[in-house]
Amino acid sequence: MSDAFVLIRPHRPVWIGCNVDGDPDLPRVIEVLEPSSGTESAVIHERPASNSVHAYDSVGVNEAGLALVYQRAPTRYTSLVSGADDRGRRTLLRDVLARSTQAEEALELIVERYSSQERSSLSEGACILIADGESAWLLELAGELWAAVRIRGRRVISGALTIQNDFDRIHPRALQDARREGWTRSGLDFGFARCFAAPRQVLVEGSQLRRANTLHRLLGAGERADAADLARVLRDHAGGEPDARFRPPMTCSHPSLLPNAPGVPFAWRQQTTMSLIAALPSPDQRTFGEDEDIDLDLNLGPRRPSRVWMTGTPAPCLSVFKPVAFESQDWSDHSETLWRLHQRFHMAVLRGWRRRSTLGGPDRAVLERRAFMRAQEDEGLQLWAEHRRALLVWLEEAERLDRERPRLLAKILDR
Repeated sequence: MSDAFVLIRPHRPVWIGCNVDGDPDLPRVIEVLEPSSGTESAVIHERPASNSVHAYDSVGVNEAGLALVYQRAPTRYTSLVSGADDRGRRTLLRDVLARSTQAEEALELIVERYSSQERSSLSEGACILIADGESAWLLELAGELWAAVRIRGRRVISGALTIQNDFDRIHPRALQDARREGWTRSGLDFGFARCFAAPRQVLVEGSQLRRANTLHRLLGAGERADAADLARVLRDHAGGEPDARFRPPMTCSHPSLLPNAPGVPFAWRQQTTMSLIAALPSPDQRTFGEDEDIDLDLNLGPRRPSRVWMTGTPAPCLSVFKPVAFESQDWSDHSETLWRLHQRFHMAVLRGWRRRSTLGGPDRAVLERRAFMRAQEDEGLQLWAEHRRALLVWLEEAERLDRERPRLLAKILDR
């Protein structure tokens, strides 16, 4: 279960942000795909480091300024942890990003393929945010059925169906199937999520609470929210502590320290494995420079149609959002090493959250301020290298505290 949002405001870029959740033992890497033909766009996306069958969620942005966030969602037709092969789905979504330039175009392409023989490439329950610099859509899938709503203002998804009767487009058989199954009596009480979501699974996973918390934080960021404000939304812990045995659903998710204990929900065994923020300016903003307000908000240069920042690591609350360029580079080995180092640091901090969560805090703040400023590509790459070097220092200190812990306990017991 992940959290993602879209923020649309007049005369400003469309912002999209996402925490991708997954298995703590499954590293994620960043990949930049070059266009293979003149009709395609370069694509930045994240994927599992290994050829995993079960990745569940994913996110990507293309050079034309189109972004997709895919989340699996429990429905009456399938469960969140069903055994569907997700590799075909990842290939399909990458293909949509490579071949589409607008949100509505991508929506129509996904619906077309979902309705055809390629439906098996997508899970039978999903939420897909689709955004460009002018508009955004939410597409939700349940079995063979689907519904879509045009986003106005802001929208948050947290691994559960949310479209009710507010849809703008819907599968022609949706109401008929819901009535046949006894999930609705008429069109008056029909809601796509109400009829097709798996209510017990949604309750256990805490999707509604998590979505409400993320939406509350997004509203609190204000109308002039920028990348730094949205990063704080993705780092939110809903007033709880990540190392608590029982904790409220958090936007920034951490794995339970007792993952195999009886009664621990599946979502509590997962964690945020990668985070992304992207600014998608409309065509008239891509040659900005005359409007100072847009300049400060976008931090874009005239040759940059969009800006993308990713952590490349788990736990955004302990990490740094850094710029990722569309120029082809071999990110996979570099980002997997960073991911594994950061996961070691993350787990060491969880073993003593109150004392250790501030390790590296001032350094992270300085790096991220630079990352959100308008920077040349070389400086962006430099930030990734600086983050890794600093992470080695933080990790050494966190593991030193781990080694000291038994000695401190022994002293207490000897008293």
